[in-house]
Amino acid sequence: MKIYRGTTASSGIAIGFVVKHEKYEILDKIPNSCIADSPDTEVKKLRSSLERFERHLEILMGSQESLFRELFEAYRIMARAIIEEAAALVISEQICSELAVKRVFTSYSEALLRSENELIEMRELDLRNVVYEILKRIKEDSQDETLSAEQRFIAVADYILPTDLISLIRVGLKGLVTRKGGVTSHIAVIARNNEIPYIIVPMLDLESIKTNSRAIVDAINGQLILEPVESLVKKYMEILKNYEDLKVLTKPYARSNAVTFDGKKIDVLCNIGNVEEARLASSLGCDGVGLYRVEFLYTLEKPPSEERLLNALIRSAEFFKGKEIVIRAPDLGGDKPVPYLRLKEPNPFLGLRGIRLLLEYNKEILMPFLRAFVRAAERFGENLKLMIPMVSRVKEIYEIYSSLEMAIIETSSKLRADDISLGIMVETPAAALMLDLLVDTGLISFVSFGTNDLAQYVLAVDRTNEKLGELYNDLDPSVIRIMSIAIEKIKNKRVKLGVCGEIASRQISIPILIGLGIESLSVNPPAVGLIKYTISKLSHSKSLDLVKEITRSAISSEDVIRMASKLLISSGIKILR
Repeated sequence: MKIYRGTTASSGIAIGFVVKHEKYEILDKIPNSCIADSPDTEVKKLRSSLERFERHLEILMGSQESLFRELFEAYRIMARAIIEEAAALVISEQICSELAVKRVFTSYSEALLRSENELIEMRELDLRNVVYEILKRIKEDSQDETLSAEQRFIAVADYILPTDLISLIRVGLKGLVTRKGGVTSHIAVIARNNEIPYIIVPMLDLESIKTNSRAIVDAINGQLILEPVESLVKKYMEILKNYEDLKVLTKPYARSNAVTFDGKKIDVLCNIGNVEEARLASSLGCDGVGLYRVEFLYTLEKPPSEERLLNALIRSAEFFKGKEIVIRAPDLGGDKPVPYLRLKEPNPFLGLRGIRLLLEYNKEILMPFLRAFVRAAERFGENLKLMIPMVSRVKEIYEIYSSLEMAIIETSSKLRADDISLGIMVETPAAALMLDLLVDTGLISFVSFGTNDLAQYVLAVDRTNEKLGELYNDLDPSVIRIMSIAIEKIKNKRVKLGVCGEIASRQISIPILIGLGIESLSVNPPAVGLIKYTISKLSHSKSLDLVKEITRSAISSEDVIRMASKLLISSGIKILR
């Protein structure tokens, strides 16, 4: 049995047998020199491939909701334009149809990838999808129209294209795992729309996976389990049944306020990572945004311009007008390398990360971001909040505040630094133990516990190391204790307490977080209904008692889970287990 950890793009549980979806790079197989024996014949090939592709799109459009019918209609228009340009090249340059299509693709692909707009860059995959479909039909290599229902299965792949995904869904796809992809790609949206559990696992070793071996896609906890033992399969079958029942029960709660049985209101915000995620989250009942990750803007070969940053912030915030939106300053370094900085550190997790990297690269990264933030804050006012990652020293708060003041001067803004709500992430033991002194600077209005990293540093366990997976648990009593100590230090201070780690999206954690005094939870958007449902059935006072019991007597994460489960069950809450 082998377990991979990944990012959930579409929630759910799938149990089935592995089918590898392997795509060869069809474009790479086309020679750069290919003379047409008969240009008229080559043009006919192009026209025929278009007709066959359009028939295939008709089939796919008939099985999808309007959103994807619009997507495939766009594919049809794109395909017609590609064929027309390719046909013109065949006639003018006397080249074969495949090479003509490749040249058209290359010219548009390069232009899209040069764009500084992340949405335009995402369209390159759509272009690639259409070109692959055309080339397959030119080469008479398409079996798509003759697919028939087969045994339901889990597809694993390096990447997958939208038309391929829908074809797989038509023949019984049960779950999906890819190495490449994004949670807001068309693939993720199609998977969610069809309730296909989907996780993205960058470290997936495709060559070692056996076709037809059994697998479990746990797209609730972000795990792929290969060749599971029979007892685990039976356990997950029960979890799957429970999950389906729970989805139906909790869906209506997403649109309501989250208030405990005895009147304690908890804000349920959402974690997002770009404009498309903002669009999705805004329709799922989120009370606002508790964590907007901007790191996706820093993955190219140069840092984003101030204008690109501003555009992303404004377009995302537009979906949450009148609601709280917490923008985290770029949390780079560690497991989020920056291509253009070429950092080489013996231990990246203990090196230039978060605020350390921002202060080190003040001119290149921090100041352009702060100027963009200030300009966005002028438009959205106090609803737009700024959060600083990986803080560990009081000095860092003053340095960031000083940089913020400078950004206001450089943008000629009418705002004052005090007008901007500034918060910090508590991700290090140092920040947790010094939290009262960090707050006493008078510059902080909220704190958010980043439990993923906090647990990693408290437990001295690399959370990305698969061999240490059993040692990493953010519900370890030591993590709960250090959070309790930190919160106790600031219980009489006017700062709002939140959590934005994965722990906030898990039902079992909710009574613990409420009992600790957390006032806002930032969760993965699909979990909103479940978390609000759970909060509505809990007692704040009993949650306080639970945390006292955990900090007094729990010696393992199993103890913590057992105690929390007992309270959930006694409260009449249906739980996912």
